[in-house]
Order: sequence, then C-alpha cells, then structure tokens
Amino acid sequence: MSPSNHHNRRKHHILPPMLTRPSKCRTICDLPVELLDMIISYLESDDWGVWSCSLACRYLRSVSIDRYFSKSLVAWHLHNVDHLFSFLHANPRISAKIRNFTLGGATRDVGKGCSLLITTDDTIVLRLLPLLPHLESIELRTFAYGQPQQSVPPPSPQRDTPGPFHLRHLSFGSGYYGCPPRSSSVSGLFRILSLFTIDHLHGESRECHLDLGTPLDQSYLYRPLQLKYPLLRGYGSANSKHALMILNSFTESIEPGHLERVEIDCRAVSEVSAIRKLLARNGNSLKSLKVDG
Repeated sequence: MSPSNHHNRRKHHILPPMLTRPSKCRTICDLPVELLDMIISYLESDDWGVWSCSLACRYLRSVSIDRYFSKSLVAWHLHNVDHLFSFLHANPRISAKIRNFTLGGATRDVGKGCSLLITTDDTIVLRLLPLLPHLESIELRTFAYGQPQQSVPPPSPQRDTPGPFHLRHLSFGSGYYGCPPRSSSVSGLFRILSLFTIDHLHGESRECHLDLGTPLDQSYLYRPLQLKYPLLRGYGSANSKHALMILNSFTESIEPGHLERVEIDCRAVSEVSAIRKLLARNGNSLKSLKVDG
C-alpha cells in the first residue's frame, strides 16, 4: 500500500447513520431515566421483552416522545412513584394529553401467587392530579390502601378542602388474582374515592383484602361520596366478608340523591340485607337496579 493511499484511508471516516427524517424533538432513544426505569421494572423478569424494547428503541429513533404518547398512560409494577412524578413534571406536553391513567404497584412472586409490595393513599393521588389536568379516568391496581393518619378538618375560610375532582370512570380492586391477603384500610380506600365526583365506579369488591377489624371511619373522608353509577363485581364467595364491608361502607358514605344506576354481584345471603340497606338510604333517585346472584 502506498503512503498516499494509507494516508487517505486514515482520513476516511464512516459517517454515523442519519435519522430517517431530521427532527429537533427528543426521540424515544432519549427517554428520561425515570421512564426507562419503569419500563425495565415492568419487563425485568422477561429477557425477551427487554431485548425487544431495546431493539425498538434503536429502530424508532425518529419517533418523538410527544408523538409517541397517546391519551392513555399505564404505569404498572411500580416500586415507588417518584420516577413517575419526575417524568410527568419534566414532560408537561405529555401530561396534558393523558385522559386515562392506570396505576399499579409492584408485586413479588411467592410460589403459588404474588405479594403486594406498595401501599398507596390519598397523598399520592393528590400529588398526581395537578400533573394530569385533563384526566378523565383512573384505574388503581395491585395496591394495599394505607390507614389515614389524621381526620379531615372541618371546612373553614382559612383552609381549602381538596376537590371534588370530576372523573368519568374510576376502577379499583382488579389485578389482585393470586395475591395472598394483605390488609388494606377501607377508610384509606374511601378517602381516595371522596376526592372525586364519579360518573361510573367499577369495584372488584372481593379482591380488596380489607382489615375487617377496622370499619369505615367517615371522619377520614373529604366529603360524602358523589357517585352516579357503581358497578360492584366479585367472583366466588371466599371473600364475602370483604364484599360485605365494601357494601356497608358505600351505604354509610354515599351522599343521597346522586345514585342513578346500581349493579351488584351478590354471592351470600348476608349481602342481601346490606343491599337492602343501601337502597333504603340512597335509592330515592335510582333509575336502574341490577343484582346478579
């Protein structure tokens, strides 16, 4: 090889691959550490999934984050919510798009099932709401609900009570299949519900493993529940006591005059009496009732 050719080869540089189209927007390869952490946490037990995610990030370099996100955001298997809040704070354009939000805590395999690792409460929900200004629907999955630490003080000119925030749909209790019981506070759950006016509530009443020794304390609620259409589902009769506690808590906490439609799964004789009490107290405005045995 002549010196001149050798010199020319040394000066020849391989150019990096060009994007399919130039863009000043951040791309999927530039996802914040917080979001990447959530993705990897969700896929941590799935080597093929992690590989697929990495491959997608390489081939979708020109897809901007703002264009990639739709109106729905699903954050499952969270070990803590700090990464989620950091991501939403840093990306207000994405946060403003989100209408439907699914939030789920981490679980751990324990042989025949899984155990819940994360407890949630109203403080987490209150931190979330200002970040999602157009939120219409929330689904809460695989959480234990913490016992409130203090009662809600009575309204006063010096202190604003948060809410009520309007939701078209709120769901709780799903995703627990195969999880051994971990006691949740019914007051903690209903304190979250009392932040909202809810058009349609979907509850898996038998999947919420509640602390049966601590009934609802209404002093923890921000206000009576303003609820139009509760759909309370349950499968089997193993957790009838938990379903009964949910029914009694709704009877005590719903503000009369709001219920328009009710659908309930009834799996035990004791629940018939609870449904009767619910309707006697809150059934004046009812337009439709469905009870499945």
